[in-house]
Amino acid sequence: MRHYSSNKDLARYIRELVSQGWAFRHGGRHNRLESPDGVVFVTPCSPSDYRAVLNLKRYIARQLRSLRG
Repeated sequence: MRHYSSNKDLARYIRELVSQGWAFRHGGRHNRLESPDGVVFVTPCSPSDYRAVLNLKRYIARQLRSLRG
């Protein structure tokens, strides 16, 4: 199993996205998550905010909704 984040909920969410065809790349302090459409999202390795997963989900949904019209 691949290590996506030190936050278990964030790692679980990223693992779910990767299984749906998203690409994941490790970085320094931030990782890159690329949608099948080619949109890149930056995710923290060790988020300090307890709402990090909710914020990422909301951000991804908002960005994809705006791109798809």
